[in-house]
Amino acid sequence: MATIGVVVPVYQGEPTLEELHRRVTAELGALTGDWEIVYVDDGSADRSWPLLERFAAGDPRVRAVKLIRNYGEHLAITAGLDHADADLSVIMACDLQDDPAALPAIVAAARTTGADLVLTRRMQRQDPVLKRLLARLFYAVVQFFVKVRYDHRVGNYRALTRRAVRQFCEYRERTRNVNAIMAIMGLPTTTIDVQHQARGGGKSGYSISRSARLAFHVLVGYSEVPLQLVVMLGAAVIAAALARLGWLAW
Repeated sequence: MATIGVVVPVYQGEPTLEELHRRVTAELGALTGDWEIVYVDDGSADRSWPLLERFAAGDPRVRAVKLIRNYGEHLAITAGLDHADADLSVIMACDLQDDPAALPAIVAAARTTGADLVLTRRMQRQDPVLKRLLARLFYAVVQFFVKVRYDHRVGNYRALTRRAVRQFCEYRERTRNVNAIMAIMGLPTTTIDVQHQARGGGKSGYSISRSARLAFHVLVGYSEVPLQLVVMLGAAVIAAALARLGWLAW
C-alpha cells in the first residue's frame, strides 16, 4: 500500500521510458517516500518490456505488467488500476506529453479539494492541428449523445482516490473509454490546468481509423441514443407494413 501511485500504459515507449522514469521517480520522491509506479506494457514490439523489467528489478516500489498483445490504451489503463494499491493513483502517458512536473499540483488539488477525481486540462496542446480538430469533434459528438459534459482539452492525465479506482474497476466492459466511464461515475471532481508538452519520441498510436472506431464504441456503449434510433426505425417499419397490409386487405 502506498500514499501516491502512478499508472503508466506503455506502447512502443522505448524512446521516452528512461527519461520518464527518471523524472517521475524524482517528483514522487520529493512528495513522499511511500510511492509506487505501475507500468503496463500494452504489447510493445520494441525494447519497452526489458526496460520496464529493469526498472522493477531495481526498486520494489516499481511493478511491471505485460499484456500478451496490444489491447489499446484504455484497457492498459484498466490493467494498471487493477494492480494499483495507492491512496491516490495518477494516470500518465509514457510519451512525456503528460509533464511529470505537474504531479505536485495534481496531488495538492486532490488533498485540498477532497475530490475523488482530479482532471487536467491541457493548455496550449502540443499536437498536430488535425488531431486537435478531431479531438474537439469527438468530444462534441460524445457530449451530445452520451449527455455528459466533456472538455476536449481534458485527457487521461488524472488522479483517482482509492474509492474512485475501486468504483472504476467495477466496470468490466471489453470495449471501454476511460473518460466516458469516469464521467458517468458521478464522483466529486475538480480540474486543474497543466502545460501540455511536446512528444518526447515515437509517434501516436491513434490513427484516424482507430480514433473513429473508439468514437463509435463510445456512442454504442455509453449512449441510449443508438438504441432509441433503432427502436424508432423498427416502429416505423412495422407501422408501414401494417399500413400496407391494411391497404391490401381493403
